[in-house]
Formats: sequence, C-alpha cells, structure tokens
Amino acid sequence: MRIPALGRNWAQPVYQGTNPEQLRAGLGHFDGTEAAGQIGNFVLAGHRSGIPSPPLRNIDSITPGASITVSTPQRITYTYTVTSISTVDPADVAVTAQVPGQPSATPTKAMLTLVTCWPADGHSKRVVVEAPLASARGGEL
Repeated sequence: MRIPALGRNWAQPVYQGTNPEQLRAGLGHFDGTEAAGQIGNFVLAGHRSGIPSPPLRNIDSITPGASITVSTPQRITYTYTVTSISTVDPADVAVTAQVPGQPSATPTKAMLTLVTCWPADGHSKRVVVEAPLASARGGEL
C-alpha cells in the first residue's frame, strides 16, 4: 500500500489479520472484510504509536482528495480517493461494515477504510479514513 500524503516514499505491506504480530509488521486486513478492489469494504488497521516506525503515525496528514494505492500479487493496482476522515468511539464497529456506518445495507461500491487510534499516543477514540475505489489497472501477465 502507498499513501503519498504520508510521505513520497511511504509504503507498507498489508497482512491478513489484525493480531499483534501483523500490526507490528505493517497494516492488518480485518478478517471478514472484502479484498482490495471488491464490492464492499476493504478494512485495514495500523498502529499510530507504541511500536518502532508505526505506519499510521502521521495519519493527520491525510486529507479528503488524497490518493491511496494498493497493489496486489496479481499486479493489479487499485487507487482509492479519500472522501472523509472522522473520529469515532472504539465501540463503533459499524465503520467496518460492508457499507461503513450501515451494517444492514448491501454494498454497491468498493471502499477502503483505514482505522487507527486517536490521539496519537492514546486509544480513547479511533481515526477512520474512508475512500471509495477510483480506479483499477493492470493484471497478471
């Protein structure tokens, strides 16, 4: 994954699961959420502090309109465009629903949701970045 708003050379691996070992190594893909580029919500979590070089330390640098790209082993690159950044209660798991905030809705578009702690050195809230899929290109040769 690449997020230019976090630095020109910012890139992080995405691991399946959100256990401590995955989150220490990079970003974690929430089990039960969609894969990159698929209709529904592709939900990722990452640390903002508490480990050496936390991937989402500077999440406050992400603003609406920022691009996020995810490249897959199949050589497909998905580009998402950030539409909202919010702060929610840690118990607000509806942000990880197939349609963020609408747990019973049926998805009609592909979304990316990033989740991390707020404030930077705490965990009383969660920062949530939402970005619908803007484009896809490439594929296996």
